Order: sequence, then structure tokens, then C-alpha cells
Amino acid sequence: MKNIGIKTIILFVVILMAVGGVLAFLPTIFQPPVQVESVNLYEKTLDTDIDRLSSMQLMEQNDSIYELLKDKVALYIDEEFMPSTDVDERTRKFAESYVDIFSDYCNAAFGQTVWNTDDHAYMRERMADMEQLKLSDGTPFFTSAHTAQINRFKKILSDYDGAITLINAPDKFPSLAAANRNLAKAKEYKDNAVLMNCNVVKEGLNKYPELVGLAHYESINKKIDQKLGNYKELDLVDYRHATSKVLTEIQEYKDNVYKYSQPRNSESLETKANDFFNKARRYYHRYLSLGGWSSVSGSTNTEYDEYKSSSSSDSDHVLRVEVKGSKKYSIRIKSAPGASVVVGLNSRPDEYNNYKIVTSSQNYQVVNFTFEKDSYNTIYIVNYPDDYGNYISSARVMIPKSIEG
Repeated sequence: MKNIGIKTIILFVVILMAVGGVLAFLPTIFQPPVQVESVNLYEKTLDTDIDRLSSMQLMEQNDSIYELLKDKVALYIDEEFMPSTDVDERTRKFAESYVDIFSDYCNAAFGQTVWNTDDHAYMRERMADMEQLKLSDGTPFFTSAHTAQINRFKKILSDYDGAITLINAPDKFPSLAAANRNLAKAKEYKDNAVLMNCNVVKEGLNKYPELVGLAHYESINKKIDQKLGNYKELDLVDYRHATSKVLTEIQEYKDNVYKYSQPRNSESLETKANDFFNKARRYYHRYLSLGGWSSVSGSTNTEYDEYKSSSSSDSDHVLRVEVKGSKKYSIRIKSAPGASVVVGLNSRPDEYNNYKIVTSSQNYQVVNFTFEKDSYNTIYIVNYPDDYGNYISSARVMIPKSIEG
């Protein structure tokens, strides 16, 4: 009897446990299944890669992630693994993250005192690549803020190249106008505070005005030697032209010397030019005997002295010009109506024995001579009377100015 009681109790417990188990699972039998949330693994991999971008790691690592993301985005768009709106959202996100990291890198590089042209090549290549990055509809992802950042870096790189070209140019004084443009450009570069972080640029631009001034000085000094010092090889008229140009350039140097740091004194140029000028003045020779001709007052011609004939019968009407130091020599003659001007060389001419006869003309006629360089020669210019024996006062002669003039 005792065993029967125990067995009855055990059977009762088992029955209770069975009923409890059924009751416990009963809600799962009659409750509908819960929907499991789906996950787009393509979106997840993009998000994971974007989160890996960080300014705390090397730029090479970020570049590797950038290239990976760029390839994935292009693939997902082509294969339609994701809705285009989702792809564009992540494109903007990773591009913005990368631009910020890239900007930090550029700003750090431009803040150094030593700049690396390999860095600059990398920056240009990377910016060009980013500008080609497109959204699903083909439009650039760049915002106005991105564009402003990239344009700023481009401007810094362009100014750097311009400054280096300017500093390293072998000819510091191609002309006064070009030198003034270059000095203005150098000042513009110096006003770029970022550019002046670079020691090479800073030192070069600070020294640039001095180098331009030195080149300006030396260019004139060389012309004094080549032109004024070479007076025995030039004719009088050519030498006068050379002298005029050199003196003008010396004055231009004096007018612009304030632009140059530590300029050389212009007095040494003037002293050297005057020394050659005095030697040339002694070498060249021009002597006039007017003989009834008179100087035309008020003439503004800078190369020739002008003389007019006289109607007086008391004069011999012979203008004599003694010349030395020129191989080529030219005078200009305009004869009076009804009369003629006869030119002779080294002897007084007449209508049968002469160098040239100039008859009436409204315009000046040129009479050219060729001499031995160091020989003395005398040109005779005779105003002949008209058919009635009257001397006409309207004949004109233009003689090259002497070097003193």
C-alpha cells in the first residue's frame, strides 16, 4: 500500500508538469510569427568603411579607403545593389569626411617651413580626382563649401609656382615695364600669409627687389660699355641716338630706384657715361662756317640743326661743314623755287663740278656721304641765284647736330 501511494504522487506530479508545459507553449502555437528585420549588407559595408576614415591615421590609409569606397559606390550604382538615394547619401557622407581629412592634410603641409613639390603633385592629382566624383544622376557631389576649400588650395599652389618661377627667372630685368609688373606680382605673393610660411619663397621674395635693382643697374652699365664706349665704331648720328637712349635709361633708373632695396647709386652710371661722352666729343668733329646762311629759330628737331639761305648779295652764300669721325653722313636740302642748291665735297662746287645739285622741291631731299672713318672732310653747300641773279631766302639745309648739341 505504501508503494502504491508513492507511485500515485509521482504520477500526479508528472501530469502537472505535462500540462504546465503545454500551457507554456500554448501562446506560441496561436500567436502569429514575428517578422525579422532585414539588413542590406551593401549599406552596412559602406557605413563600416566610411567610419574607418580618420584624420588620426596616415593619409595613405585614408586614400586606400577612399579608393575602395569610390569603387564600391560605382559598382552599387551600376548593379543597383542599393537605391540611388541611399547611394548618394553615403557618397556625400564619405566624400565630406574625406574632404575634411584632405583639407587638414593640406593645411598642415602649407603650414610647414619646407614645402615638398611631391606633396603638391599629390594634392593636384587628388583634387582633380575628387572633382570627377559624381552622384547617381551624374552631378558633382561638391558643395559650395567644398569648392571654396579646393579653390583655396589651388590658389596657394598656383601662387607657389608663380613665386618660384619669378624668383628663379635668370633675367631679372627684361624691361622696365616687365620689371614693374614682376615687382607688383612679388608684392602680391608676399601678401599671401600661407605662401610666406615656405622659407624658400619667403627668402626669395624678400630679396627679389634688390636683385631686380641690381639687374636694372647692370643692364644700363652694360649698355654704357657697349654703346657709349664704342664711339669709334659708330657714326655721329648713331652715337647721338645711343647717347640719348642711355641717358634716358639712367634717368629711368633714378626715377625707379626707390622700389629696390639696397640700390646702387646712379652717380656711378652718370660718371661713367660722361667719361665716354667727353672722349667721344673729342673724337667726333663738326665745324660750321655759315657764310650767309642763318640758323632757323624755334626749330624743335632733336636730330638736326636747320639753316636758311639769305637773299643778301653781300654774302658768298656758302655753308661749309667740316666733319670727322663718321663713315656715313647725311644732310637734307630743300631748294628755293627757281633756284638750286649745289653741294660739293672737299672743294667749292659749281654747276659743272659738284657732288650733287638740288633743284626746287617742296620736300627735303637727302644727300648721303661715305667717308673714311677717321678722315677730315668738308662739305660745301652753295645757294645759287635764280635766272635773274637774285638769291632766294627760302632754301633750307638740315645738318646733323654735333655731339655737344
